[in-house]
Parts: sequence; C-alpha cells; structure tokens
Amino acid sequence: MMAIIKHRVARAWLRDVFTGLTESLLREPTLNKKIVAVLAGVVFAVAASPSFADQFLLHNDTHHAITSFTTKEKGEKWSSNWIKKRIKSGETWQMEFAKPGKNCVVAVNVKSDDGFVHDYDINFCKASEIFIEDESITYK
Repeated sequence: MMAIIKHRVARAWLRDVFTGLTESLLREPTLNKKIVAVLAGVVFAVAASPSFADQFLLHNDTHHAITSFTTKEKGEKWSSNWIKKRIKSGETWQMEFAKPGKNCVVAVNVKSDDGFVHDYDINFCKASEIFIEDESITYK
C-alpha cells in the first residue's frame, strides 16, 4: 500500500513540474523564443554533421580477385584482413565496420591476386559505395 501512495505522489509531482514548465513557457515569450532558438540550433547541428557510414558496398570492378581489404585510422595500426575468401571480379560485397570510426577519412589498403596494391584515403562520411578498379579506387 505504501508503494502505491509513493507512486501516486511521485506521479503528481512530475505532473505539476511539467504543467508548471508548460505554463511558464506560454507566459514568458522571451524564454519561449530562446528555447526554440536553441532547439533549432541543435537540430540543425545534428542534421548538418556528417555521419560515419558504418556499412558500405564494395564493388570489385577489376579483372582480378581481391585477396585483402584492410583499414587504418590516423595514428592506428592496420586492421586485420576483412575478407576471408577472395572477392571475385564483378562481385559486390556488403561490408560493415565493427565500430564507427573516430574520423571520417580512413586509409584503405586493397590487394588483388595479381599482386596489385591500392592505397587510398576514403571519406566514410560521404561513401556508401566503394569501387575497386584496375588502376584506382573511387567512391560515392
């Protein structure tokens, strides 16, 4: 019984607090404008900030199989090989980071079965697809 009374008292207190805040905002137009301005700024900042693409498509547009795909953030070591099997010519794989990166730009190292090595910096805040070609890496 005591728990029910405490629950009702707490609920009534929260209702009074929110009612009081709402009434204060309606009575105080200056405060209301400030809160709206702050909220608009927060929404704009969140919408404008780039987000790290933790998933992307990797297209093998080369004439060879890709045997290794590793990544490295600035100041870090190279990751282990992301792929267990070879990515055959013409295949597309869904790739996913284990955790979001600290920086948008991440170094990528790709090796193919003909010995060719691609080293490239990719902006993962802008990349949702990576295209490995015989002579270059592009992304969009």
